[in-house]
Amino acid sequence: IFVVNKANLPVAFRGFRPDLTIIKDILTVGIPAAMTQATTSIVAGIVNKQIAVFGTATVAVYGAYSKLSSFATLPVFGVTRGMNPILGYCCGAENSKRFDETEKLAVIVANSWTFFCFLMFMFIPRTMLGWMNATPEMYEIGVTSFRLLAMSMCILGASIVMTQIFPPLKKSYISLTSALMRQVLFLLPLTIL
Repeated sequence: IFVVNKANLPVAFRGFRPDLTIIKDILTVGIPAAMTQATTSIVAGIVNKQIAVFGTATVAVYGAYSKLSSFATLPVFGVTRGMNPILGYCCGAENSKRFDETEKLAVIVANSWTFFCFLMFMFIPRTMLGWMNATPEMYEIGVTSFRLLAMSMCILGASIVMTQIFPPLKKSYISLTSALMRQVLFLLPLTIL
């Protein structure tokens, strides 16, 4: 692209100087996002270690749930990735009406999807465990576990979207605080319980 299409995409490092304001804006969004990802991995490791005392079937059920629940969350993160540039544009253009409409539509789409996934975990957990080649012991503990673990999916889509409206407002620290509260203060103790 840089060689063949020089006329349309000129790139030169002459006069290139880092802009601390832009770097600060990038880090303001990037650091909380990285910390959220790291916290998710750390919490998953802690939960796996805690439930390992109940046997390998328990760890396998939790792993199956984690894989299948990503089927619910990944499309929601796609919605937020599409929503954020629009919200950022709306902030810059001071168009609060479009900001609100976009946020509302994202909440409806995301929560509709996660609610559908919640229904799947509640009504067809045996089928879903079958997708993961469950053993008889996994079926025994997995059906109840899937139903309990999936309770949060009723509002998961809205929760994820609502925490992601802050980076376009340059308030990523609120997203970070929310993610830490969800993962460390609520999810970890409740999962262990």
